[in-house]
Amino acid sequence: MSSRASMRWAAAGAAAAMLLGLAACGGDKATYEVTVDDENIDKLVMANQPESPYWFPEDLLAWTPESDADLDYNVSTVPLAERVADDKIAASNETQNDDTKVMAISIMNSSTSGNAPHGLNSSDANTFTYWQYVDELVYWGGSAGEGIIVPPSPDVTDEGHRNGVPVLGTVFFPQDASGGKVEWVREFLAKDADGSFPMADKLIEVAETYGFDGWFINQETEGEDADDPLTADDARAMQEFMAYYKAQSPDMRIVYYDSMTRDGGIDWQNALTDENAMFMVDDEGDPVADEMFLNFWWTEDELADQDLLAASAAKAKELGIDPYSLYAGVDVQANGVYTPIRWDLFSGADGVTHTSLGLYCPNWAYTDAGSLDEFHENEASLWVNADHDPTAASKADSEEDWSGVSTYVKENSAITALPLVTNFNTGSGYNFFREGARISQMDWNNRSVADILPTYQWVVRNGDGNSLTASYDYTEAWYGGDSIKLAGKAAKGAETTIDLYAMDVPLTDSTTLTARVKATAETAVSAELTFDDGTTATVEGDRKAGGDWGEVSFKVKDHAGKTLSKLGIKLSASEDGSDYAMHLGNLTMRDG
Repeated sequence: MSSRASMRWAAAGAAAAMLLGLAACGGDKATYEVTVDDENIDKLVMANQPESPYWFPEDLLAWTPESDADLDYNVSTVPLAERVADDKIAASNETQNDDTKVMAISIMNSSTSGNAPHGLNSSDANTFTYWQYVDELVYWGGSAGEGIIVPPSPDVTDEGHRNGVPVLGTVFFPQDASGGKVEWVREFLAKDADGSFPMADKLIEVAETYGFDGWFINQETEGEDADDPLTADDARAMQEFMAYYKAQSPDMRIVYYDSMTRDGGIDWQNALTDENAMFMVDDEGDPVADEMFLNFWWTEDELADQDLLAASAAKAKELGIDPYSLYAGVDVQANGVYTPIRWDLFSGADGVTHTSLGLYCPNWAYTDAGSLDEFHENEASLWVNADHDPTAASKADSEEDWSGVSTYVKENSAITALPLVTNFNTGSGYNFFREGARISQMDWNNRSVADILPTYQWVVRNGDGNSLTASYDYTEAWYGGDSIKLAGKAAKGAETTIDLYAMDVPLTDSTTLTARVKATAETAVSAELTFDDGTTATVEGDRKAGGDWGEVSFKVKDHAGKTLSKLGIKLSASEDGSDYAMHLGNLTMRDG
């Protein structure tokens, strides 16, 4: 699998003047101006910039936290959030289910090397916004020329954890043609006399030190032309390596890619078979890897009659393996939603999926785009459906039609406790705003400061006369780089409701809810509450939205004792307008 992507839009203008501040020890901060052009922007922003790490096996063996000069910058500080239980979130459409999970193997940075831990002055970044459909994210990287063991940059882990998604690093043994070396595999699998695997111990130490959740093992080095090619002994060593890893750290995840088989050769099965089952369970039936990512060819016409995913599910049940710990690989790196997929092989006639879904390089949405708006359009088509509405069931009629992920997978949420404070910040922008005022005109990205974004993108219900649509708007924000914009035709007094968040939060006498809003016409704003008992309530705001940012409060404590399961906003403009717009810049819910 490839490890690179390309940037698609400009990082900065032809020239930019930046104010840089430096503070000497014990002295005042001095400010000076420097002009930056296209030729030296990269040099300037990376000067003295910490870098996210990457290693070859021998380098990792020599690594220690004490010797890591950039350690403080590369540690994720956000704990993995608890997610709402599946049975507490209602399905958005009739084809969603609780069992099917999603693994995203994504190129979050454009190369293995040269990555700043917390972004740069560029809006050109894969600031992913559909975490609600992902159960596990693999930070894809590694190359024969840079390093083959790559932990996630901390901004990715921060954002994943904030959304309740475990984030894994990658161990990538390239194919021979891409520079793979048998000695790297053997160094990695070397066992000490005491039965320990030093590299396994290092992988655990790195993940615990940096604060991420495990590793994806991608062993594709054939070694066919090597003097000592890989054999069944190496396959057995891989099995023992993963079993040792899990014994040392049971909560640390490990995922195996369907590549090397029990004889040590590379022979993609595209299924769980007798050739690769040893990497999921040993001879005694004890578990080895947590999950397996199945190669992509199960969807090819020449293999269709083997119904490989149904066969994988049957094999898993025979071996005592959860079929949904198998991820059917779909390679969308090149063609995204134009990738032909035999969805009829992914699910049975009853609509029940045989396995979980593994998307390889959903970062297509980013690399195919020329702007942030195009990026979000691509993401909505890939993760939701052509209508960009998760309430629409959209099973493909043919393999030329893309079934959005929301067709099979229910939305999830990491809002299980208060406070909830969100500025709908996607983690990048063309400006930076603070309290509604633009304080910087420089492009930027930093996934560490991205907020929990709406669970439902987008569910908008228009009353008669309204035709409003929702989007992220990078020209207005309360804090950060963007806000949610509801725009289109509005009829006087007609209501539009936008569903925002699924949650599992008890309301108390001290619970407060506020929103920061502005609108092109005076607008009544209400909070739409759905409770876990199925009842609903509309809570009117204490003021109307106007032309400037204002805070609207909602008296939700009147519903103390109930548990909130969904939160939305309802609006009603005071006059007709063909180009009406309301911006939602902040939502804050807390106790006390």
